Amino acid sequence: MGSDGLKIGVIGAGAWGTALARMLASSGNSVQLWCHEPETAKNILQKHVNTSFLPDILLPESLGASTDLLEIVRNSRILVAAPPSHFTREIAKKIRPEITAEHILLILSKGIEQHSLALMSEIFAEESSEFQNKIVTEKQVVLATSLYIYVYGKDKEKLDDIVYKLREVFSKFGV
Repeated sequence: MGSDGLKIGVIGAGAWGTALARMLASSGNSVQLWCHEPETAKNILQKHVNTSFLPDILLPESLGASTDLLEIVRNSRILVAAPPSHFTREIAKKIRPEITAEHILLILSKGIEQHSLALMSEIFAEESSEFQNKIVTEKQVVLATSLYIYVYGKDKEKLDDIVYKLREVFSKFGV
């Protein structure tokens, strides 16, 4: 990891989460990808490929993978939530005990919760007061090469710095 790199945990090793983890790791960040299936984590660590979702895409050797969700949360400054929407509430409940004031949450899961019609950011906020005012959500609005990110938090300077670094990462890939 470069001296300016971020410690990022990506939650969800489907095609979307794996693609995000690949992009973030390729930009010099320390990235750990949470995998629900042990075989997926093993393949990422040993073969540098997610054979279940992106079998033809080589992943950076620097990309870490683990089935220990709480370990990834404890060891990351930024959490990128990219699980399927129907698993979001379960994941929010599991990580709640490990969330601190230092965490930034970037929610990149699409959709709504079927039974409550809640947005993903609403689910995280409902599950823990620690998530309130600490959520970075991508509003799924992309125009030309701009990705609009809305930031919520108490320390504006820290959040501005994080958003600046995230914009740098995403802009390298034409987003």
